[in-house]
This record gives sequence, C-alpha cells and structure tokens, in this order.
Amino acid sequence: MSTFPRTTVGGISPSRLIVGTNWFFGWSHTSAAKDRFIRDFQDRKKIADVLCTFFEAGVDTVMGPSLPALSEAVEDAQQRTGVKGHMVMTPNFNVLPGGPPELEPVGLAFVWSTLRPQDMVTIGTTTPDEAREVIELSLALLEHRPPTVTLQETRSKASLTGLDSGAEQTDVLRA
Repeated sequence: MSTFPRTTVGGISPSRLIVGTNWFFGWSHTSAAKDRFIRDFQDRKKIADVLCTFFEAGVDTVMGPSLPALSEAVEDAQQRTGVKGHMVMTPNFNVLPGGPPELEPVGLAFVWSTLRPQDMVTIGTTTPDEAREVIELSLALLEHRPPTVTLQETRSKASLTGLDSGAEQTDVLRA
C-alpha cells in the first residue's frame, strides 16, 4: 500500500485526499439524466472497486452520508485490502441542482497549491481508472512533478495548451 500525505484531526490521521461519494449515488449536480446514469451504472461491487483503488494508494478517508450501501461498500473494500477506512459522515438532505462544475486538473492545481499542508480535499469518482487519475494528479501536484497520466485534450482546453486560433484547433482535431 502506498502512503498518501496525511494530516491530523481530533487525534485521527486521515488522508489529505478524501473519497467523495456523490458519484456513487447519483448526485452529479449536473442534470437529472446524469444522476440517472450514475444510479444505473453503480452498484455495491463497483463502489467497493473504486474504494479499493483509493485504499491501496493510501487514501483511506471517505466522506458521505450514513447509507447502508456506503457502509457495505466500505466494509467490502476494507476486507479486500486490509485497510481500515476513516468515515466522515455527512447529513443526508436534498440539494438543488446547479452545483459547481467537475473539478479538472486546473482546479486540482489551484486547490493543492493554495491549501495549507494540513488541509484536505474531497473528490468523487465513478470508476477505479478515474480514481487512479485523481490520485496521480494530486500526488504530482503535491510533489511538484509532471503527472504520469495523459490528460484529455479538447477544444475547451486549447487555451491551456497554447492553441488560440480556430485553425490550429482544427488541425489538432484532424491529427
């Protein structure tokens, strides 16, 4: 098991990256269709698979509501990995749609570079692959090194790569 950076809260040593659970239960803050997709996609095993990915990387802190599905998936992941998870329970209440957009690498870079060394970040993912990407991006940012994951290149990220004109973007899309 890897060791992700940790902090201390109330005598407990949680990981500084916290597993969010919105993407386990269909609370995307995007649309009703996205929420339905998530609920149809996820099940106890898939949630436990994601948790195992985090636990194996030393991210052993989970923030979410007191729901049997979450407790059961955490138990599964603990048994499969031998890692004891820390639960940060949140109240279970309805939230209106229209929350913040998904956290992309630029957001992660801002968050990890502005926090104090003891602060924590909660990020939800849907799959083990997505969890691995978030873990690697976070570690790379904390360690001030390039990430080993290939980031997706889209037209909306053209300003990040220096592609400003439509012609250059078209050439990249054809490549």
